Amino acid sequence: MFLFAFHGVMMLIWFCTQGWCKPPNFVVVLADDMGWGDLGINMADHATADSDTPGLDRLAMEGMRYVVKKHLVCIRFLVHCAGCSVPETELPFLGKWHLGHNGPFHPNHRGFNYFFGLPYSADMGCTDNPGADIPPCRACPDTPAIYRRREACSKPLGLPLYEDLKIVDQPTSLQHFATRLAEKAVRFIEQQSAAHRPFFLYVALSHVHVPLATAPIFVNSSHHGQFGNTLREMDMVVKTIANTLSRLHLENDTLLWFTSDNGPWSEKCQFSGNSGPFVGKWQQMQGGTATKKTTWEGGHRVPGFVYWPTHIRPNQTNDALLSTLDIFPTLLSLANVSLPSNRQYDGLDVHSILHTGSSVGHKVLFHPNSGAGGNIGAIETIRLGQYKAYYRTAGATACDGSEGVEKQHSEPLLFALNRDRSEGFPVPQSSEEYYTITKQVHAALQALQQDIESDNTTRADYARAPHAKPCCNFQLPCCRCHNSKTPLPPPFPPSRC
Repeated sequence: MFLFAFHGVMMLIWFCTQGWCKPPNFVVVLADDMGWGDLGINMADHATADSDTPGLDRLAMEGMRYVVKKHLVCIRFLVHCAGCSVPETELPFLGKWHLGHNGPFHPNHRGFNYFFGLPYSADMGCTDNPGADIPPCRACPDTPAIYRRREACSKPLGLPLYEDLKIVDQPTSLQHFATRLAEKAVRFIEQQSAAHRPFFLYVALSHVHVPLATAPIFVNSSHHGQFGNTLREMDMVVKTIANTLSRLHLENDTLLWFTSDNGPWSEKCQFSGNSGPFVGKWQQMQGGTATKKTTWEGGHRVPGFVYWPTHIRPNQTNDALLSTLDIFPTLLSLANVSLPSNRQYDGLDVHSILHTGSSVGHKVLFHPNSGAGGNIGAIETIRLGQYKAYYRTAGATACDGSEGVEKQHSEPLLFALNRDRSEGFPVPQSSEEYYTITKQVHAALQALQQDIESDNTTRADYARAPHAKPCCNFQLPCCRCHNSKTPLPPPFPPSRC
């Protein structure tokens, strides 16, 4: 789920041998619910005129594409007082945060000196312009009777937009959110360039998570309906950032890493994306969908590429197995910063892979349960090289409302992805191949369990309370920052609470 661009130690040494040492800049862009097949270049040998991601396709062609696996960190909803465990050493996210918004869990208290964005998903707050987003969220309620209604995408509170610790707009206009993020990103890059300071910029988009909303210019811009329109607007945001780097002559000094948080949310039917060939055929035959919320490839395999002109050989497709957990150690390595030594890290420093084109990444990855049956966070799926073992299988809700039956497997279901990427035909349990690989899988799972038991750092707090809901005016039932009888504020400047 990200865009990767690194060079590594060799490049840093080269800088120093020229009489100066300049650390690279970093830009990380994270899409939301973008499937592997939604990146145009993944579905063809080259970008086509019909692609809804022409800007991303160009960057991918001029950079390096990877197999990227998402890993669920921790998601907090409106009534959680807490967020992702404070003792965790992490690279936190900006834009759509969704790791906790109160007290120490707010982005400004997690390492960012500036935050502009949403505290959670765009469907977790009501709106004042229903219909501009598809499927539409209902309008924000004005009376206590409506306030108590519990309908899909009609939360009691308006969707808040934060600038640092202050809610500057509530409910915010989803139509203008992408434009605002692009302008903030450009302004930040220009400021850092003028001050000759290296920078890290993280842009976490709400695209292409429902509800799908775009600026008017993107309406009917795609042949693929509203979802395609939203992909095109997302493409514009990334292209705007890349063009800014080029205009300011920062392109060769900046690592750009693009990916998505997980695969498409198939429950949303025509408003969801495309997982490409990773369809989870075995699960399809059992019912439900094998995309978002599942540990099937369609839910965990996401588009990812690295872009860094003159430092990354262009037009590469690399089969190294990488994880979003690798972003943190790799960026620190490229910045010549050591990881804190008081804990172990699940991510790899992969700068040498990016530099040399080596295809040696993770050998083992553990896929946490993402919400399709069972206990969220439980490790019941293991990737070992080109093999994938399932101790529990389940489907997420499909477009037609059906769900796959949850099944436990005392002896894991094993797939060989190098010859069965659709995960349709398990390796026969009577085969020597099955015996050899599952023996290694059992050993890897045992080692993980021992590691978890020895962890004395990670502590989660799942306290819940109504006061955790962000609100800029507690006197109003839906916490709006502007009078509902007046027109929505223009994109800039946002109205003040």
